[in-house]
Amino acid sequence: MNLRWPLVSSVAALFAGILVAALVIAFCGGGDEGNEGSTARGTPRATPSGTSTVLPGRATRTPRSGTPGAAEATATGESGTNTTEESPVPPSEESSATPVPGETSPPPPLSPTGEAATPVPSPPGGTPGATATLVSPTAKPPTRSPTPSPARTATPTPLPILPDLVIRDLDVSNNRLIVVIGNDGEGELPAGQEIGISVRGVSVTVELPEDLTEGGSSSFLIEDQVLYYAVVVLAVVDPDDLIREEDDNNNALGKDLVPDAPFDLAIAGLGAAGGNQHLAVDIRNNSQSPIPDVTVKITVFRLGYSTPASIKKYDLSMDALETVRVEVFDVAGVSGFSFRVEMEVLTLADANPSNNVFEGGV
Repeated sequence: MNLRWPLVSSVAALFAGILVAALVIAFCGGGDEGNEGSTARGTPRATPSGTSTVLPGRATRTPRSGTPGAAEATATGESGTNTTEESPVPPSEESSATPVPGETSPPPPLSPTGEAATPVPSPPGGTPGATATLVSPTAKPPTRSPTPSPARTATPTPLPILPDLVIRDLDVSNNRLIVVIGNDGEGELPAGQEIGISVRGVSVTVELPEDLTEGGSSSFLIEDQVLYYAVVVLAVVDPDDLIREEDDNNNALGKDLVPDAPFDLAIAGLGAAGGNQHLAVDIRNNSQSPIPDVTVKITVFRLGYSTPASIKKYDLSMDALETVRVEVFDVAGVSGFSFRVEMEVLTLADANPSNNVFEGGV
């Protein structure tokens, strides 16, 4: 009777311990699964006897059910202790365990490109992570973005400084035309520059005696342009646009001009010319200006006759105060014969018609 109650008490304590252990396993089993991988990586530490002591009311951690090598619990009724035999660490977990200090761990695997493989972290549950191979793409030189060049500021091309030729004035001197050329532009023309001038439809070329600067002018006497009577004269400078200038539309000028000195042609005498001794008439220009082109009509009468012996026209070119001789081939210039010779100036106004008639012998 006295031995039954202690036995009953021991059995009750044993069942109570088993119930507490079952509750602990139920509540802590999931956490053990998450920590199993980390536990497996550590160095397994075994007690000297190969067993661990469980105090009354406590339970040791038990590996997941179904895992090979789980510890077997042995209940001792008299001592009230449970002993749990630790199972060996699975080989798969030993391969990923942290190396013990002093030991040499194998080098990580290399990728095909020679680079070290990057290990993939182990997923929850203790399954060792797979080894991922880092494949490097084909090496390419770094691409450099082109450095933008600073924006270039367009430099405007300065306009050339040009002259601007104009006809400033037209004048008359001794019945000859004077043309005044001016420069209204900023550019200048050097001395010796040849400039074309068109006067009354005739082109002539003049040469600058000195530099023609802005606002300057130069006068030119056109020898061959003689005014015989009042006329409108038109002059154009640089008619062929050979000189680059600011404005080519202001190069002309027209003006009414009259001779400033009267022309005076006179019959100065008669003579015989040639081997057959035909009549010759001397004509003098009493003007201070030349007569480059004048037409006269010569009528010859034998003295005492009303019918003319000859009527001829002559084109003359005479300098100032010059005398020229015209020959009347159809009238003999016999010594002792007397003639009346009349001259009519056809192409200009003669200032003194009274000296255009001559009577006398050869």
